[in-house]
Amino acid sequence: MSNIVDMERARRKRRIRDCIAYMDRLCIELLENPATNPGVRQLAQDMFRKRFGFDYFECV
Repeated sequence: MSNIVDMERARRKRRIRDCIAYMDRLCIELLENPATNPGVRQLAQDMFRKRFGFDYFECV
């Protein structure tokens, strides 16, 4: 029974980690895409700054 609980916990952690990685990639794609509208670009900049602690354009 403990094995099943441990497997489910590991699966849940992996899903969360995959979701975070997807959001990071999406945020960067939105920032790099010149067709992104200003409102979405600002949201992506805010998300990136909150997640990583610095502005995306400082490291590019």
